[in-house]
Amino acid sequence: MPTLNYVILLGNSIYIVGLALSLAAYPDIVVTIVDHGDAACEAALISHPASVVIYEVSVEAPASTSRILHQYPDLILIGIDPSSKFVRGPSGEMVMILTMQELTDIIRSNRFPSAPL
Repeated sequence: MPTLNYVILLGNSIYIVGLALSLAAYPDIVVTIVDHGDAACEAALISHPASVVIYEVSVEAPASTSRILHQYPDLILIGIDPSSKFVRGPSGEMVMILTMQELTDIIRSNRFPSAPL
């Protein structure tokens, strides 16, 4: 049985819903969608063993990002900008991602690349 990778998607935009549908094609990736907000994000992290949280940068990251990252140091927080092909990593670094496969590679590896893929 393959290792399961748990992902929390923050928000309810059409982009986030589309991303959830795309990720559903990968049987080793388990997706949970939660509304934006610190309480919703933290509640989801407590009830789901997520290794990756993805949010839409045009909407905003949870205000408690530093506290969440402190509580869950192995968590990968990824901000996606639907208007470009860039994603923002936990330290603010920007990496271009051209395909869904590249995003799933980040999810599966449980690390954010420090240089473009």
